[in-house]
Amino acid sequence: MGFCKTVAFFLKLKGIMKHHTRNHFVLLALVGVLGLFATSCGDSSGTNTQSANGGKSQSAENIAEQIIVGIQQEADTFMPALGSMAAKGEISGALFRGLVKMDSDWNYHPDMAEWIPSIENGHIKLLADGKMVTEWKLKERLKWEDGQPVTVDDVLFAFEYMMSDKVPVQSRDVEKRIEKIEKIGDLEFHVHWKVLYANAFLGHPIMPQHVLGPQFYEDASKMERHPFGRKPVGNGPYRFAAWRPGDSITLEPNPHYTGDDKPKTRRLIWRFVSSTQTLQSNIIAGSADAISPTGIPFDEAVILEKQRRANLKFYIVPGMVWEHVDLNLDHPILKDKRVRQALLHAMDREGMVDALFEGKQPVAHSWLPPKHYGYDPNVKKYDFNKEKANALLDEAGWKNRGGNYRTNDKGAVLRLTISTTQGNNTRERVQQLIQDDLKQIGVDLVIKNYDAKVFFSDITAKRKFEMAMYAWITAPTSDGENLWPSDKIPSETNNWLGQNYPGLRHARIDEIDKKIPETMDEKERVKLFHEQQAIWTDELPSLPLYFRAEASVTKSSFHNWKPTGNTTPITWNAQQWYLAR
Repeated sequence: MGFCKTVAFFLKLKGIMKHHTRNHFVLLALVGVLGLFATSCGDSSGTNTQSANGGKSQSAENIAEQIIVGIQQEADTFMPALGSMAAKGEISGALFRGLVKMDSDWNYHPDMAEWIPSIENGHIKLLADGKMVTEWKLKERLKWEDGQPVTVDDVLFAFEYMMSDKVPVQSRDVEKRIEKIEKIGDLEFHVHWKVLYANAFLGHPIMPQHVLGPQFYEDASKMERHPFGRKPVGNGPYRFAAWRPGDSITLEPNPHYTGDDKPKTRRLIWRFVSSTQTLQSNIIAGSADAISPTGIPFDEAVILEKQRRANLKFYIVPGMVWEHVDLNLDHPILKDKRVRQALLHAMDREGMVDALFEGKQPVAHSWLPPKHYGYDPNVKKYDFNKEKANALLDEAGWKNRGGNYRTNDKGAVLRLTISTTQGNNTRERVQQLIQDDLKQIGVDLVIKNYDAKVFFSDITAKRKFEMAMYAWITAPTSDGENLWPSDKIPSETNNWLGQNYPGLRHARIDEIDKKIPETMDEKERVKLFHEQQAIWTDELPSLPLYFRAEASVTKSSFHNWKPTGNTTPITWNAQQWYLAR
């Protein structure tokens, strides 16, 4: 059902969209505030016959006091709109709540808001001059974990924070479309838009002004170093208890949480384990209660499931996670489109998914997954064809001159370096397969990997790579606006803002990616998506590998673990988690 439910919901929003997308791949976690505290990663049932939803309610004495979740990454920071690691988004899901939330069936619900604005309920007003207004109201008695009330002032502050050029936020694509946010009362506000915006129903960030405001107004350029990054103040069901760098993060129930369902478990602990093999050993031995979707690759979950361990549950959810290799288009070799196309023709991606995933994960042909409404099924596809690859390299001036590897007319060897996160066995195996494939056409591929924190915060974000393999998590509302326009190329001059890590520069893509979120008619948006993908697959700034199913594992006594398969993190319902004794 999943995606169909999302479409049905969008259709209710008639004039404003009938459906649609927001940009950043990892940013649409729990829409609104969580999208900024999150993050650089269909059917929601588990693969076995046991229910993922728990069972009979348990009394407190029958519930374990703590849950330990194994995760491969350590979060980089919890500062709002800074950092992009999946680990941050996952843990943030238990710490923060936004105006709107999405559940595991991809349905949107009011969270901190009294309603979700729509044309039908009268809270979205389209104006004659091509502008619009959305009306919001916060629920009563909302509080931050320190007991201070959540008010419209926190919304106004968040808008100011996002628009400050002294804060290197990941994107201002939504905020730059806003003319002003008008305070109607302590709980009600109206958003005045400069243009029509299809995703206006998703909400707005909310940040604790009383915590972040003093430093922001004194010197906003120092916000990256604010203590909030290491000990955030949230409004969700859990609050920060401890961060042991390199080891774990511990959360405890937030006594001021006003949600309907209070946390069932006294402590949630995320334990950082860089090796996926060690993570599996931990859950088998019982020293971990779950391995999160950011902790176990699909192929390793499949192997572990085949061991048929009665004490474990396995969850394989069709996902929108795009595994790919970014190519640095400013590199002297990779700036030639013929070289990029040759690399993809040389890679046996069908053989890769057959060997590693038993063919259960589809080869990717675009940056959009087939589940996304804008996907073009007729998009250009690069077959495994060494003859085409060799011809393209010959044409580009890289020729076989008797050695093991191709050279140009100056004698330089066709040598490239590919990087990914250390300890991820699946990615390391994929690297080896790519290395072997490219050797067959005379390309010397060097493997150089990094710790996840370094890889995401420095190597990719500051474009210090030649070829970088990782994943983006697509949302049902992704539109690519922060991924592909040329003004989203991170650089020192723009304070490393944007996620166009390859450095794609194409005027028509710039136009399309700006137009998509401002186009209300779904059919017209689909046409724009198809045109964008046609250009993208020709330019090929990234090598699409495959779309990952989302895999995770828990003990069989773990209840209410509900993976989503999209940018909404596993922690969207963390307050309902419990481990039966």
